[in-house]
Amino acid sequence: MGVVLSSCVPAVSGQPPLVANVSAEGETCRVTVDGRRVTQTQLLDIARRSPGRHGIIVYAQNAPYKCIGAAIITLQQAGLQSVDAVVWTGT
Repeated sequence: MGVVLSSCVPAVSGQPPLVANVSAEGETCRVTVDGRRVTQTQLLDIARRSPGRHGIIVYAQNAPYKCIGAAIITLQQAGLQSVDAVVWTGT
């Protein structure tokens, strides 16, 4: 498996983490949750339904930082307890 997860703040909500996958698609960002492509507004709505939940951004090695950063900020704005970002190496 090519994902390494770490966190300074343990998830104590009892809920599974909200995982958003971030990659580049041409010049645009591609964000998916549970295999479904979402916009930034949809990501915010999904995250707001579970305040106190832990968020994980799994990003492709070639994803622009603007895409990764936007996803992190969106989850923080939604009130998630903590947000980690980890690179997907594809192995």
